[in-house]
Amino acid sequence: MAQDCLICERVRSAKEGKNPYFIHEFKNSYLVIGDHQYFKGYSVLLLKDHIRELHDLPSARQQELFLELMAAGKAVFEAFRPWKMNYSCYGNQIPHVHWHIFPRYESDPDHLHQPWLHSPDFGKHPTQESDRIELIAHIKANLK
Repeated sequence: MAQDCLICERVRSAKEGKNPYFIHEFKNSYLVIGDHQYFKGYSVLLLKDHIRELHDLPSARQQELFLELMAAGKAVFEAFRPWKMNYSCYGNQIPHVHWHIFPRYESDPDHLHQPWLHSPDFGKHPTQESDRIELIAHIKANLK
């Protein structure tokens, strides 16, 4: 784990049972509810290891991680029944493999465009504790 990596800090707190955003542990990753809920159900899948690029993972781990991402996305979809699901993995700002899982709703502003258009407004919709607990429960109930 890298010392100055936000994802590594969140992975470490999940391993210690201290991450309040924790939803589920997979073999290779942790699923957490997002810090914001601009899009209800927004979640993040965090790779347990500090790896910068997907291609640096052995092929078998790439496949396992993809199946974990699909299980996480399906659970979010089942929990909230959005119009569409968006997934993104960049790592430009935090160079640690992680996936953003965005449920999209027809009522979203600009629902036909990518969710990052509204990133300046994400911080205006922080995940409140009472909402966090409910969101986590809904997603957990749909993990298979």
